[in-house]
Amino acid sequence: MLVFRRRIIPFPLKRFVSSDDDDVLFANDKIESKHNPKSNSPFRIALRVLGRIVFYGSVCLYGYTYYTYKHQQDPENQMLINPYFLSAVKWTDTRVKAVYSLFVDPPLDKLLPDLVLPPGYMKPKTLVLDLRGTLVSTEYVFGKGFEVMKRPGLSDFLNRMARMYEVVIFSDEETFLTSQLTDSLDPRHMIFTARLGKECLAYRSGEFIKDLDYLNRDLKNVIIIEKDPARVKKHPDNAILLPEFKGDVSDNSLPELTPFLEHLVKDNVQDIREELNKYGHTETGKKYLKKIAGLRDQVLLQQRKGLGGFLSKNKTFSNKKANVEPLEDLVPKPGD
Repeated sequence: MLVFRRRIIPFPLKRFVSSDDDDVLFANDKIESKHNPKSNSPFRIALRVLGRIVFYGSVCLYGYTYYTYKHQQDPENQMLINPYFLSAVKWTDTRVKAVYSLFVDPPLDKLLPDLVLPPGYMKPKTLVLDLRGTLVSTEYVFGKGFEVMKRPGLSDFLNRMARMYEVVIFSDEETFLTSQLTDSLDPRHMIFTARLGKECLAYRSGEFIKDLDYLNRDLKNVIIIEKDPARVKKHPDNAILLPEFKGDVSDNSLPELTPFLEHLVKDNVQDIREELNKYGHTETGKKYLKKIAGLRDQVLLQQRKGLGGFLSKNKTFSNKKANVEPLEDLVPKPGD
């Protein structure tokens, strides 16, 4: 062991001090020690080697146990699996998933509360609505701020749907902005049963989606109206896709869609997904109205061929006999 000692001699004294004076110059600066540290003893060296073997061996065994746990259905019966290591792996995996879910999953496992209905009441179907770009459009006007434009027929559409569905807003915007927009549409809080914002989106495969599994509702009774197919890519069978609304006053998407949504409730469709697959997920309202028009024409044609043909000149009586409404009456007029 080497010990270095610094010379401390005032500058004026250096002229009068001899280089051979040990008491002043401390010529013995380098002192060698023959001390042999205990860390170099054979026992301690062997102990360190054994510790490294145990440490790295435990790490390798833990990694093997974790790999087996993630890729085998029965890790307990696999070779070299220690139950203590397996318990540690399960604990670690649970904690990692809990931390990971904070960043990728919605804040609650049930975004909607359980439905409590009186005896004899049927559970209503759930209608999930996107907000900006689907129901309303926002535009910034210099000097005024943001202006909100409602999609044509929106007020009548919401009033009709609130009588038949559990209406839920599921927006891409922050909850604060979502609440402000929905308050302008439903100031008395009588239409929307829940208002979900961006915080309730799930992060999957590098993008945010609307995971309907977290709604706490049977998916066969859930329908979502959305403008972006990427938002509903996990549940495409439950989605109706509308073109993005950018303020076009001639848009007629909501009035055309209203008869189809009423049909799902009035005819008590058991599985909404099967009905949507039948009519398609785009221009669903138009396709439904086209089918109704075809059925009406078939009924009128059969009546003309039969005994009702004698009365075909009376159009009003013929329509009542066929119990068919004119197609124009099925599409509600925009009330706003």
